[in-house]
Amino acid sequence: MSFLSRSLPLLMMAVLIAPSVSYAQPEDKERSKLTELEKTFYDLMKDSVLIGSFRLITKDGALTEPRDEVYTVDGAQKIHGENWTVKSRIQYGKVDVTVPIPIKLYWVEDTPVISVTDLMVPGVGVYTSRVQVYRGVYAGSWFGKGYGGTLSGRIMKRADYEKQQQAKENESKKKVDGEGY
Repeated sequence: MSFLSRSLPLLMMAVLIAPSVSYAQPEDKERSKLTELEKTFYDLMKDSVLIGSFRLITKDGALTEPRDEVYTVDGAQKIHGENWTVKSRIQYGKVDVTVPIPIKLYWVEDTPVISVTDLMVPGVGVYTSRVQVYRGVYAGSWFGKGYGGTLSGRIMKRADYEKQQQAKENESKKKVDGEGY
């Protein structure tokens, strides 16, 4: 599988969740300008981790087996109207990058839908994606030139995710220590 097809889902989530603005602004002032629904999205994205999987759609229309994905999100910022940015750190293989990408955020009743249409990701290509976020879960689709797929998972606060990872690491260490290694 090519580098591009392996990295595309990660890049697409970056497209869906990342900005070119500073998050050093006073949060209370920024947050106070949002509607109640926007505050919910803002709070969900702040210092969060999206944990899930992606699947490619094969040439014959089948879905590949799920592959793990993790995105660390610093936060979301409303620019104007439906225009937002979301800042996300993407890590896979030897890549470790924070990618700022503009998004459009639409609402279907109380459900935010992240939308990117024909967005040029420098050095990678043009992508379109739609991802809904509801009750701490994300799910959607993404497409590049000649390929695409699905993605889904849950959203956790970064501190909770880090505690969970530490607990898993400690449990793993106990098993190894218990086996005399």
